[in-house]
Amino acid sequence: MAVAAELDRRWLEHYPAGVPRSIDYPVATIGTLLDEVAAKHPDADAIVFQRRTLSWGDIRRRSNQLASTLESLGVTKGDRVVLLLANVPHFVISYYAVLKLGGIVVATSPLFTETEIETFIGKTSARVIITLDILFEKVAATWQRAGIEHVLVGSVLDFMPTTVRVGARAATRLDSWMGWAAPETSRRGRAFEGLVRRVPVVQRLHDLPKPKDPI
Repeated sequence: MAVAAELDRRWLEHYPAGVPRSIDYPVATIGTLLDEVAAKHPDADAIVFQRRTLSWGDIRRRSNQLASTLESLGVTKGDRVVLLLANVPHFVISYYAVLKLGGIVVATSPLFTETEIETFIGKTSARVIITLDILFEKVAATWQRAGIEHVLVGSVLDFMPTTVRVGARAATRLDSWMGWAAPETSRRGRAFEGLVRRVPVVQRLHDLPKPKDPI
Protein backbone atom coordinates (compact mmCIF):
# COMPACT_ATOMS: atom_id res chain seq x y z
CA MET A 1 0.00 0.00 0.00
CA ALA A 2 2.82 2.38 0.87
CA VAL A 3 4.51 1.72 -2.50
CA ALA A 4 1.25 2.33 -4.37
CA ALA A 5 0.75 5.59 -2.47
CA GLU A 6 4.22 6.77 -3.45
CA LEU A 7 3.61 5.88 -7.10
CA ASP A 8 0.41 7.89 -7.03
CA ARG A 9 2.42 10.93 -5.89
CA ARG A 10 5.02 11.05 -8.59
CA TRP A 11 4.88 14.83 -8.66
CA LEU A 12 6.83 14.85 -5.40
CA GLU A 13 9.93 13.99 -7.41
CA HIS A 14 9.72 17.40 -9.05
CA TYR A 15 9.51 19.44 -5.83
CA PRO A 16 12.41 21.93 -5.54
CA ALA A 17 15.02 21.27 -2.88
CA GLY A 18 13.87 22.39 0.54
CA VAL A 19 10.16 22.03 -0.18
CA PRO A 20 8.67 19.58 2.34
CA ARG A 21 6.65 16.60 1.13
CA SER A 22 3.91 17.59 3.53
CA ILE A 23 3.13 20.19 6.19
CA ASP A 24 1.19 20.21 9.42
CA TYR A 25 -2.30 21.38 8.54
CA PRO A 26 -4.39 23.04 11.25
CA VAL A 27 -7.23 20.91 12.58
CA ALA A 28 -9.93 23.57 12.44
CA THR A 29 -13.18 24.45 10.71
CA ILE A 30 -13.29 27.08 7.99
CA GLY A 31 -15.27 29.32 10.33
CA THR A 32 -12.53 29.04 12.94
CA LEU A 33 -9.89 29.93 10.35
CA LEU A 34 -11.89 33.03 9.44
CA ASP A 35 -12.03 34.05 13.10
CA GLU A 36 -8.29 33.58 13.45
CA VAL A 37 -7.49 35.65 10.37
CA ALA A 38 -9.91 38.38 11.47
CA ALA A 39 -8.36 38.44 14.94
CA LYS A 40 -4.84 38.82 13.53
CA HIS A 41 -5.71 41.21 10.69
CA PRO A 42 -9.07 42.83 11.53
CA ASP A 43 -8.49 45.90 9.35
CA ALA A 44 -6.85 44.18 6.39
CA ASP A 45 -8.77 44.25 3.10
CA ALA A 46 -10.82 41.12 2.46
CA ILE A 47 -13.12 42.25 -0.36
CA VAL A 48 -13.09 45.21 -2.73
CA PHE A 49 -16.46 45.62 -4.40
CA GLN A 50 -17.33 48.58 -6.61
CA ARG A 51 -14.66 50.74 -4.93
CA ARG A 52 -15.88 49.83 -1.44
CA THR A 53 -13.68 47.74 0.85
CA LEU A 54 -14.75 45.23 3.49
CA SER A 55 -12.15 44.14 6.03
CA TRP A 56 -11.70 40.69 7.54
CA GLY A 57 -13.23 42.12 10.73
CA ASP A 58 -16.28 43.18 8.73
CA ILE A 59 -16.64 39.73 7.17
CA ARG A 60 -16.39 38.00 10.55
CA ARG A 61 -18.91 40.32 12.20
CA ARG A 62 -21.44 40.11 9.39
CA SER A 63 -21.11 36.35 8.96
CA ASN A 64 -21.62 35.87 12.71
CA GLN A 65 -24.74 38.01 12.61
CA LEU A 66 -26.13 36.21 9.59
CA ALA A 67 -25.36 32.86 11.25
CA SER A 68 -27.53 33.98 14.16
CA THR A 69 -30.35 34.82 11.75
CA LEU A 70 -30.09 31.47 10.00
CA GLU A 71 -30.09 29.69 13.35
CA SER A 72 -33.29 31.51 14.31
CA LEU A 73 -34.82 30.16 11.08
CA GLY A 74 -33.99 26.62 12.16
CA VAL A 75 -30.77 26.05 10.22
CA THR A 76 -28.52 23.62 12.07
CA LYS A 77 -25.63 21.27 11.45
CA GLY A 78 -26.05 19.29 8.22
CA ASP A 79 -28.78 21.53 6.78
CA ARG A 80 -28.40 22.86 3.24
CA VAL A 81 -28.73 26.54 2.41
CA VAL A 82 -29.04 27.57 -1.24
CA LEU A 83 -27.04 30.60 -2.40
CA LEU A 84 -28.46 32.03 -5.63
CA LEU A 85 -26.06 34.93 -5.86
CA ALA A 86 -23.72 36.68 -8.27
CA ASN A 87 -20.14 37.81 -7.51
CA VAL A 88 -21.16 40.04 -4.61
CA PRO A 89 -20.10 40.29 -0.93
CA HIS A 90 -23.34 38.56 0.06
CA PHE A 91 -21.89 35.28 -1.20
CA VAL A 92 -18.76 35.44 0.97
CA ILE A 93 -20.72 36.47 4.07
CA SER A 94 -23.38 33.81 3.49
CA TYR A 95 -20.74 31.14 2.80
CA TYR A 96 -19.04 31.66 6.14
CA ALA A 97 -22.34 32.05 8.00
CA VAL A 98 -23.64 28.69 6.80
CA LEU A 99 -20.37 26.92 7.60
CA LYS A 100 -20.25 28.44 11.08
CA LEU A 101 -23.51 26.62 11.79
CA GLY A 102 -22.14 23.38 10.40
CA GLY A 103 -24.44 23.72 7.41
CA ILE A 104 -23.83 22.85 3.77
CA VAL A 105 -23.47 25.58 1.17
CA VAL A 106 -25.39 24.84 -2.04
CA ALA A 107 -24.12 27.34 -4.62
CA THR A 108 -26.48 27.86 -7.54
CA SER A 109 -25.81 29.62 -10.83
CA PRO A 110 -27.62 32.95 -11.24
CA LEU A 111 -27.89 32.04 -14.94
CA PHE A 112 -30.26 29.16 -14.19
CA THR A 113 -33.78 29.40 -15.57
CA GLU A 114 -36.79 29.12 -13.25
CA THR A 115 -37.24 25.47 -14.21
CA GLU A 116 -33.58 24.69 -13.55
CA ILE A 117 -33.71 26.45 -10.18
CA GLU A 118 -36.82 24.53 -9.12
CA THR A 119 -35.33 21.19 -10.17
CA PHE A 120 -31.98 21.95 -8.55
CA ILE A 121 -33.43 23.14 -5.25
CA GLY A 122 -35.90 20.27 -5.14
CA LYS A 123 -33.02 17.80 -5.09
CA THR A 124 -31.22 19.52 -2.19
CA SER A 125 -33.95 19.38 0.49
CA ALA A 126 -32.98 22.94 1.44
CA ARG A 127 -35.45 25.09 3.38
CA VAL A 128 -33.64 28.43 3.10
CA ILE A 129 -32.41 30.34 0.08
CA ILE A 130 -30.36 33.54 -0.04
CA THR A 131 -30.62 35.56 -3.24
CA LEU A 132 -30.61 39.08 -4.71
CA ASP A 133 -33.43 41.42 -5.59
CA ILE A 134 -32.45 41.28 -9.26
CA LEU A 135 -32.86 37.49 -9.20
CA PHE A 136 -35.93 37.31 -7.00
CA GLU A 137 -38.41 36.96 -9.86
CA LYS A 138 -36.90 33.56 -10.63
CA VAL A 139 -37.22 32.53 -6.99
CA ALA A 140 -40.73 33.93 -6.55
CA ALA A 141 -42.11 31.54 -9.14
CA THR A 142 -40.46 28.45 -7.71
CA TRP A 143 -39.59 28.63 -4.01
CA GLN A 144 -42.83 27.25 -2.61
CA ARG A 145 -43.01 24.35 -5.05
CA ALA A 146 -39.36 23.55 -4.33
CA GLY A 147 -40.00 23.27 -0.58
CA ILE A 148 -38.28 26.50 0.46
CA GLU A 149 -39.63 28.00 3.70
CA HIS A 150 -37.52 31.15 4.06
CA VAL A 151 -36.11 33.54 1.47
CA LEU A 152 -33.44 36.09 2.38
CA VAL A 153 -33.17 38.82 -0.25
CA GLY A 154 -30.14 41.08 -0.64
CA SER A 155 -29.73 44.10 -2.85
CA VAL A 156 -26.85 44.68 -5.23
CA LEU A 157 -26.67 48.11 -3.59
CA ASP A 158 -26.10 46.81 -0.06
CA PHE A 159 -22.32 47.03 -0.18
CA MET A 160 -21.81 49.71 -2.80
CA PRO A 161 -20.44 53.19 -1.98
CA THR A 162 -22.93 55.65 -0.52
CA THR A 163 -22.94 57.84 -3.62
CA VAL A 164 -23.91 54.88 -5.79
CA ARG A 165 -26.69 53.79 -3.40
CA VAL A 166 -28.15 57.32 -3.22
CA GLY A 167 -28.09 57.68 -7.01
CA ALA A 168 -29.70 54.29 -7.55
CA ARG A 169 -32.47 54.98 -5.04
CA ALA A 170 -33.19 58.32 -6.70
CA ALA A 171 -33.45 56.54 -10.06
CA THR A 172 -35.78 53.96 -8.50
CA ARG A 173 -38.06 56.70 -7.21
CA LEU A 174 -38.06 58.27 -10.69
CA ASP A 175 -38.95 54.92 -12.24
CA SER A 176 -41.80 54.53 -9.76
CA TRP A 177 -43.06 58.05 -10.51
CA MET A 178 -43.02 57.23 -14.24
CA GLY A 179 -44.83 53.95 -13.64
CA TRP A 180 -41.88 51.58 -14.01
CA ALA A 181 -42.28 49.51 -10.87
CA ALA A 182 -39.36 47.47 -9.52
CA PRO A 183 -39.92 43.73 -8.84
CA GLU A 184 -41.77 43.13 -5.57
CA THR A 185 -40.61 40.54 -3.08
CA SER A 186 -42.87 38.06 -1.33
CA ARG A 187 -43.81 38.63 2.27
CA ARG A 188 -41.60 35.63 2.98
CA GLY A 189 -38.65 37.52 1.53
CA ARG A 190 -36.52 39.15 4.23
CA ALA A 191 -34.03 41.93 3.55
CA PHE A 192 -30.49 40.54 3.81
CA GLU A 193 -28.72 43.68 5.02
CA GLY A 194 -31.36 44.45 7.63
CA LEU A 195 -31.05 40.96 9.10
CA VAL A 196 -27.27 41.16 9.19
CA ARG A 197 -27.27 44.48 11.04
CA ARG A 198 -29.99 43.88 13.61
CA VAL A 199 -29.28 40.39 14.91
CA PRO A 200 -26.88 40.00 17.88
CA VAL A 201 -23.50 38.45 17.22
CA VAL A 202 -23.04 34.79 18.07
CA GLN A 203 -20.36 32.26 17.35
CA ARG A 204 -21.06 28.58 16.90
CA LEU A 205 -18.42 25.91 17.28
CA HIS A 206 -18.87 22.38 15.97
CA ASP A 207 -16.93 19.17 15.88
CA LEU A 208 -13.52 19.64 14.31
CA PRO A 209 -12.81 17.55 11.23
CA LYS A 210 -10.51 14.58 11.61
CA PRO A 211 -7.08 15.21 10.08
CA LYS A 212 -6.58 13.45 6.76
CA ASP A 213 -3.46 12.35 4.93
CA PRO A 214 -2.51 15.27 2.63
CA ILE A 215 -2.91 14.71 -1.09
